[in-house]
Amino acid sequence: MTGFSILTKRVAYEYNVDHLRRTIVSIKSNFKGLQQEFLLSYLFRRYCRKQSEDYHKEIESLFTELTETIKNKEYKFVVSYWYEFYKKANKEIPDSILNAQLYLSNNDSINLRSLIQNDKLNIVDFWASWCSPCIKQINKYNDNIGTINNRYNVVFISLDEESDMHLKSSNKLKIKSYQLSPFNTKYVKEFFAIPPIPRTVLIANKIIKECDFDFNSFLEIGR
Repeated sequence: MTGFSILTKRVAYEYNVDHLRRTIVSIKSNFKGLQQEFLLSYLFRRYCRKQSEDYHKEIESLFTELTETIKNKEYKFVVSYWYEFYKKANKEIPDSILNAQLYLSNNDSINLRSLIQNDKLNIVDFWASWCSPCIKQINKYNDNIGTINNRYNVVFISLDEESDMHLKSSNKLKIKSYQLSPFNTKYVKEFFAIPPIPRTVLIANKIIKECDFDFNSFLEIGR
């Protein structure tokens, strides 16, 4: 089980080129057939989520290999989905998304571009009043609000369709939240691969640093 044990370790420093290469070799040496396809697909997904430029060549090479050799349709879909996800990182957000209209509780509108601060890292959190993991994460944010807001700009965007539910929930959580316009909800959700939620995006100078930022673990560390 050498390949599986290496693959499932979740230590931050292991997200590097050396670990990626060693794990690929280990999986290929210890597993065959569907087991190998599953593990390589899972490894590919993990590294695409981190979206670092450091192992871009390895991701490109692995993507080509997997799309040519994998037989399982489900794993092929996973690989293609996460590859598209990976390619959005370290690139500027398109104007169509930056200009997407968001609504405040008083029905005033603002766009995402206006909410992004260039002098801070921006944490954009997509949530909904009916999403219990979202609520739990926001409560954890409130417990660390002083530390977080000193260094980061946090923007909450709700996927609620009912404005009353959004207002009631955001007031209860004591957060300033924005609601997607029905005219751009589809495009924003497609761009940021929503669902699932909570989906948290890390942005610097209007450039995506991580499309699937682990906000929950980030809050647990208490940076």
